[in-house]
Amino acid sequence: MAVILILAPLAFSALALGQSPEPSAPSAPLASSPSAVPNDMGAVETAPDAPVDDREAQEIKARGPVGFRGLPWGASPTGHPDLEYLYGAGEVAYYRRTGDNLEIGEVRLKDILYGFYRDSFFHVQMRAREPGDIAALRTAYAAKYGPPLENATSLDENYLWNWPQAQIALDRDILEDSLSISYTHLPGVERMRAEAPDPVPGDPVFLRPGIAVYAKQPPPDGFGGIPFGAHVADLRNMEYLFVHKDVRHYRRAGEKRRIGGIVVDDEVYSFRDDKLFYVILVIKKPAPGDFERLRAAYEAKYGSFATVSPGVSEHLVWSWPAAAVALIRYRDTGSLEICYAYTPVLRDGENRMIEAALGAMARKTFGDGVSPKP
Repeated sequence: MAVILILAPLAFSALALGQSPEPSAPSAPLASSPSAVPNDMGAVETAPDAPVDDREAQEIKARGPVGFRGLPWGASPTGHPDLEYLYGAGEVAYYRRTGDNLEIGEVRLKDILYGFYRDSFFHVQMRAREPGDIAALRTAYAAKYGPPLENATSLDENYLWNWPQAQIALDRDILEDSLSISYTHLPGVERMRAEAPDPVPGDPVFLRPGIAVYAKQPPPDGFGGIPFGAHVADLRNMEYLFVHKDVRHYRRAGEKRRIGGIVVDDEVYSFRDDKLFYVILVIKKPAPGDFERLRAAYEAKYGSFATVSPGVSEHLVWSWPAAAVALIRYRDTGSLEICYAYTPVLRDGENRMIEAALGAMARKTFGDGVSPKP
């Protein structure tokens, strides 16, 4: 899923580095329109070479989506009997739609989830069956909305369309061999941030603050010259530290780093399946003003950030479909951390949580003999 994650579960306090965290659904094949492409409500229209009103097409391209398949942003699930509640936490809930067409043009989908914050529609999450369909989807969306912001690495391929009111993200995770498309209503996300900025205890990370605005600048593809996904055996001067929950942690021998004159006390590189997915920089005793200087530097580099304040720490998070950077200040010790993450690896735990919720719902509805997977 193309989501923005809270990095608190992975934020190591100084050298106490022991915490490293770790929805498929039934669908039925439905007929699709040949050579169809998504329109601004997420349904399908005729092929790009069919006659189209140029003025309307330009308005759609300039405005972005105003909802999805006839359901406008801000709509309430009340009065829409085709919306079936799936799961939720706090003020966020996700629904499926009875009889939803699980195809976009010629691309077949696994699932379409509709997200509501305080009964206000703000998000759609689609998952495709064939990751290789990303080329067809990119072409279709580019034809409809213009060229996207692009980022492609050896681990993922991401395309992002931005408007003042909405955002569309197309994300292929090569490691997980998955493909997702998300629509987000930006005012809905800003409202959620303002009214409920902190996660409710027990909330799945995917749900809160989860769906948020992706940074519009190109994301990092690793750290210190090491790309995400690099195999530890191919890297020089790596010193093994310890393993915790299938994640191995290393230092680079002799590494001494400053960020804008601020001394970094420790750097730890984390690998799952021997591939780099997380880096943390620790500043144990920052000088007055160091946090503000770092914030200004990262804001100048990546633009606006999301703020998350889970109890003892304050997080400033810059996120993209498959990467995130977090600047963290601990209120009790005053120490700072800077985290670089390849986020699809962090989604494993969330996906397991969602699968469990969907499975529980299926058993409650259909009995123990029914699996939530097709």
